Amino acid sequence: MNCLSFRRRIVLTRLTQVAFTMTIGLIVECAQGQTTQTVTVTSTVPQVLNLGIDTNAISMNFIASDYNASTGAATKTLSSGNTLSVTTNKGWTVSLKANTAAFSFVPSAGDTDPSKPCGNLSYKLSSGSSYSAITTSNVAVKSGSRGGSSTAGNSFAMDYQLTSNLSTDPPGTYTLAIVYTLTTP
Repeated sequence: MNCLSFRRRIVLTRLTQVAFTMTIGLIVECAQGQTTQTVTVTSTVPQVLNLGIDTNAISMNFIASDYNASTGAATKTLSSGNTLSVTTNKGWTVSLKANTAAFSFVPSAGDTDPSKPCGNLSYKLSSGSSYSAITTSNVAVKSGSRGGSSTAGNSFAMDYQLTSNLSTDPPGTYTLAIVYTLTTP
């Protein structure tokens, strides 16, 4: 073996050792190092606004004995006529109004329409103390907090009171639509 050949062997051996040492170093560094990634979760929550009502039709029928024999006046009261429930993710207000200024009328004895005013019907929260005559303008009847219908105050009952008078209300069927509206501020 000549001197040149011997030097090449030493250089190759040294290069192999250096390469081996670098490879071992990289393996150890990769095993001990770490890498991270960040994931961003995005979700859109819609506005939830739901008004439920237990029934869309109530009856308040008068009978002859309801009328005062002297004045001809009668008052019919319906406790808990409707139960409303609110489900929302915002604060809310429920308002009501009459759809028309007068009851619609279907005569049973051929009489003309007396234009019975919507104000002959009054309402109140079942937990309230006094009745208010209904009008054709929205009137707030209850406000509450966000949550489901089981959230305190998000379900409530309405009472109704209807007046009649023999001198103004001929026999027939009187109908009035009440509109409940749920809004958020």
